[in-house]
Amino acid sequence: MIRRTPLPLLLLLTFQLLSCQEDATTAPELEESGIGSGTWRVPLEVTPGRYYTDPSSGCYFERLSGFGGALEDIIANEFIGFDPGQWIVDILASDVGFSTTSACGRWRQERQIGLRSTISPGTWEVRSQVALE
Repeated sequence: MIRRTPLPLLLLLTFQLLSCQEDATTAPELEESGIGSGTWRVPLEVTPGRYYTDPSSGCYFERLSGFGGALEDIIANEFIGFDPGQWIVDILASDVGFSTTSACGRWRQERQIGLRSTISPGTWEVRSQVALE
């Protein structure tokens, strides 16, 4: 006797396989131009690592442990109420998501600012951006 798989089950399996393939190619396309406004999945859409941006006042971002919308889902967050020269965030492999507003600009993994003897308010890396005397 020949057993046939019901058509709805085949369609579901095909859809799930195609969805997985699309997710796997999303991350490199997003990261070429940086991380923009929105909520992103780690590591499918955002690679863990250090990111830099030149935000404006009103920038808000969150590192997330889940997408339930509960306060407990926020690992760390920041509201920047001034215009800093640079901001840095470390997205960890254990993070589930990263959310950012348009006021944050684009988050990039490459430093946009090199070594300086004076700095403006913001977050900076000692030795690679801030010279030691």
